[in-house]
Amino acid sequence: MAEPAAQIARGIEQIAAIRIKRIGGRAAFGDTERMIEHFETLFGPYPFIDEKYGIYQFNFGGGMEHQTMAGQGGFGESLTAHELAHQWWGDMITCATWNDIWLNEGFATYSEALWQEFKTGGTTEDLHNAMADRRPFFFDGSTYTFDATSASRIFSTSFSYRKGAWILHMLRRVVGDENFFDALLAFRAAHEFDSAITDEFRMAVEGVVGDDLAWYFDQWVYGVGAPWYEHAWTPRSVNGAHFIEVMIAQQQPANYDLFSMPIELDVETALGGESHAIWN
Repeated sequence: MAEPAAQIARGIEQIAAIRIKRIGGRAAFGDTERMIEHFETLFGPYPFIDEKYGIYQFNFGGGMEHQTMAGQGGFGESLTAHELAHQWWGDMITCATWNDIWLNEGFATYSEALWQEFKTGGTTEDLHNAMADRRPFFFDGSTYTFDATSASRIFSTSFSYRKGAWILHMLRRVVGDENFFDALLAFRAAHEFDSAITDEFRMAVEGVVGDDLAWYFDQWVYGVGAPWYEHAWTPRSVNGAHFIEVMIAQQQPANYDLFSMPIELDVETALGGESHAIWN
């Protein structure tokens, strides 16, 4: 009698586990409704509004986006946000070549951080913490996939996903919030339900900003490396006027280019704090 009883007990445990998993999935899907609402404010209307959005669960890790239906190995918040964001960036607009895969994966990875910023109760600090967690592991390759013969290189976590997300995050700082999100809408308007390459995204941003941004894409998308800064400062007084002298040097490996980027300086004085952006 012990054997059948044990089998029944195991069966009950399995049914309970399945039920718990389903309840967890329903709760995560509640978050998905709110994610759609927030992403619509940033990216425009959900592209497949006349159909639906669904998540089916498979028994291995990760996720896979499809129009209106994403496959996920679980219902984690970041994974769910990532796959949902692909409905805009990957399914509505698809990279024209594997070389441009960061237009799919970098955009979806940055959307994970945007969800942390813009969800109810989210803050800029939450955005910064999310991006710190998505720092690339390596910097010795380009985000643009010049060698599209290797699947592992196409889907590089460091270059296509994480550095791709950082390229968008830094671009937002360079051009400003309003220009950045307007540029996403312009990119959508130009390539909705079509494909696009990296230079077409650049042109969409340039059309909104009104400046040539080839310098930015050359150093960050097509180039390799990242800047490593060393800095020092000292107070100066000249004829009763007070200044701060700042020394900044890029010390990355010699085979990496020099990077032109705005650097934030926060200055504390007796009158309070000041923030300045200088170009290195």
